[in-house]
Amino acid sequence: MATLCGRRLVVSTPSKSRRLLAKSTLTFLAEPLETRRLLSDVSLVYAAKTIDYMQTASGAPTLASSNAYDFGAGVQETAANTVSSAKGTGPNGQSQAMTLDSTQNKFKIEADFNSQADLDANCPDGTYTMQINAVNDGTHTVTGNLTGDQYPSPGQFTNYNALQNVNPATATTITWTPMGGGSNEYVKLGIDDATTGDTVFQTPDPDTSGALTGTSSSVTVPVGTFVAGHQYDAWLDFINIVSSDTTDYPGVPAVGGYGAETDLNFTAGAGSASIAGNIYSDTNASGVYNPADPGINDVMVYLDANNNGNLDAGEISVNTNASGNYLFRNLAAGTYTVREVVPGNYVQTSPGSGALSVTVAIGQASTGNTFLDASAGHATAEAVYRLYSPVTLEHLYTTDPNEYNTLESYVGTWNGEGEVFSEYSGPATVGGVADEPLYRLYNPSVLQHLWTTDLNEYTVLATEGWNQENIVGYVFPAATGATATSLPTVPGSQALYRLMAPQVHLWTTTPNEYDTLQTEGWTGEGIIGYVV
Repeated sequence: MATLCGRRLVVSTPSKSRRLLAKSTLTFLAEPLETRRLLSDVSLVYAAKTIDYMQTASGAPTLASSNAYDFGAGVQETAANTVSSAKGTGPNGQSQAMTLDSTQNKFKIEADFNSQADLDANCPDGTYTMQINAVNDGTHTVTGNLTGDQYPSPGQFTNYNALQNVNPATATTITWTPMGGGSNEYVKLGIDDATTGDTVFQTPDPDTSGALTGTSSSVTVPVGTFVAGHQYDAWLDFINIVSSDTTDYPGVPAVGGYGAETDLNFTAGAGSASIAGNIYSDTNASGVYNPADPGINDVMVYLDANNNGNLDAGEISVNTNASGNYLFRNLAAGTYTVREVVPGNYVQTSPGSGALSVTVAIGQASTGNTFLDASAGHATAEAVYRLYSPVTLEHLYTTDPNEYNTLESYVGTWNGEGEVFSEYSGPATVGGVADEPLYRLYNPSVLQHLWTTDLNEYTVLATEGWNQENIVGYVFPAATGATATSLPTVPGSQALYRLMAPQVHLWTTTPNEYDTLQTEGWTGEGIIGYVV
C-alpha cells in the first residue's frame, strides 16, 4: 500500500503542537484569515515536524521519554464539509489518503516516532504535496517544504515552583524564556484539564488580537480557569516557519515548519471551597428576611480582596440568578469579604456593615450568606411620637399612632408628649445623602427601650440581655464628632442627640434640652444622626 513517508503513518492522538498547527496558527505569513475564509473552502495546508519535551523541575526541560518526535500534515477546512477528500504525497513520491477529523474540520495524517533518525527516515525533509478536492473551489494541488531541520530550542517555564501551588481563587501568571524574536517565530501556550480532557485556556492564533510572538515571555490566566484538585497539563509551543506559499491554492497558505513543545504538569490547590448566598428584595425595609421577600436577579456580588468597598480589577465577581442566588466556586481556604453592587433604586438594609466576612476551610461549602435590599422609591417621612413614663422614667419613641394612643390611655403610667420629629420609613436618598437604619431594643430587666444607628451596639447588646426589635425607621448618618452646624445636605434636617443617665436614655432634637439636661446629671452622647 502506498504511504506518504517511508512507512504507512497511523493517525494517532495528536500532540498539542500538531493540533496547534492544524488550527491555522501558522497563517500569519499570509493574507488575513478572515479574507481567505470568505473566498475559500480551505484556510490552511501544512506539513510540520515537532520535538516534544517535558519539564519536571525548575531547570531546563528534557526530551520526552517516548514518542518525542512528531510528524503532521493536514488540510484545515473553513467550515464543516467544505472539503470532500484530500491526499498527501511525501518526498519519496508515495501517497496516502488523509483521514477526516470531524471534531476539528480537518483532514490529517499524523504519527509519533521514538527517535530523530526514525522520524527523518520515514518523513525526510523535502516537499510534501497535498491534493485537495474542495466542494466549491474544485481540485487544488499545493506544497509545503521542510528544509534545514530548523528546530527551535524548547521553551522553559521560569516559574515552575509557583505553578506547583496554583490558587484557583486568583489569576495565575505563567512565565517562560522567550523564543528569540525572529520574524518567522510564533509562540502558543495552552492548558488542558487532565481530569476532564478539555482545553481550558489557550492564547490566540496569530491572526487575532493578543497572539504571542517570539519575544513573548508571559501570560496571565484569568480567575476561574482552574478547579481545585484537578490536574493540568500546560504546553508551550515554539514554532519556526520555514516555508509559506499562497499561489498553488490562491489565498490559502501552504506552510512548512519545525516546532518544539514543552509540557508541564501541575495540580490546582487541593480542596475546593465555595461561598453561596442570596440577595432578596426587603419589601418592608425591615432589614430582616421574611419568606415573602423575592430574590433579585442579576445583582453583581464580589469578593473584596482589599476590603475597600469597591469592585477592583482582578477581584472575583458573580451575578445572582433569577431566584437571587449566587455562588463562588473553587475557592482556596481563607477569609473573604463578600459585597454586592447594590442595584439602582435600591438601598442595602442588611448587613448593616455593607459586607459579609466569610471564612471557609479546605473543601467547605458556606451557605446562607444573605443580603437584603429595599426599594429606595417607596420611603416617606413619617412622624415620631414621644411618651414619658414616670414609673420607669423612660422616654419612648414610636411611629405607630396606635401604640402612642394606647400607651397614653394608661393614665399615670405614660404621658404623651406629641410629635417630636420625623424619620424615613425606609431606605432613601435625599439631597445626595443616603439614610441608614435606626434599630430598637428592649431590656425586660430594666424596662427600658434603646434606639441606635450603630449596628455593632445593636449586636453586642443582644448578648447582654436586650431583645432586638429590628429596624424602626431610617435617619441620616452623622459623622464622628458631628455638631449641630455640620448638617448633611438634606433640606430641613435637624440633629438628633442622645443622652444617658443611670439605666435610661433620652433622644432629643432640641439643643437647649440637650444642654440643660447635661447640667442635671445626664451625660451627653452627641449626635447619632439627622432627622427631618
